[in-house]
Amino acid sequence: MSSADPVLELPPDFADYDWEVVAKGCFSGASITVDGQRYRLVFYDTVRLGQEIESELERGGTFFEPNLLVVRSVTRECMEEAVDWLVRSRQLDSFVPEPEAERPDVAAWYEVWADESSTPPYLLLLSVDVPAAKFRICDPALAMKVVFEAGTYEQAKNWLLEDEFMKVRGRMSIDDGRS
Repeated sequence: MSSADPVLELPPDFADYDWEVVAKGCFSGASITVDGQRYRLVFYDTVRLGQEIESELERGGTFFEPNLLVVRSVTRECMEEAVDWLVRSRQLDSFVPEPEAERPDVAAWYEVWADESSTPPYLLLLSVDVPAAKFRICDPALAMKVVFEAGTYEQAKNWLLEDEFMKVRGRMSIDDGRS
């Protein structure tokens, strides 16, 4: 690839856990930026992809994953080869770019997230630090201490969802959590 070609973007600490990614056979923390559009990429090896499809179908669902690339093994080398192929073959045209609101390099913004298992709900703020290109989750109850930091919106959102936080939209009712 020449220096003008897109480069696979991985978290700065990827080398610390790349062995775990290979063992799991999937990774959704990668991206590339082409002509000002950022694309989140999802990599699977064939074994893990088969397991995911089977699991989804057993639950009566349909398997779908945008921006999916299937590789021999989910290693840095295989992912870089896949990105090179994606650009050279012009298959990137069929991929979905990230909405600008989810990009850390576009504009500053914040979201309020609530854990509604307590009354009043426990709140966290998800915001973007534009100069650092990071998504930060801060706890207002701890003097805005950063409790989690991510390189992508998807990683930050998944962290919140794992702890059963929900994004607040408009006015929320304390009684039933509906607006």
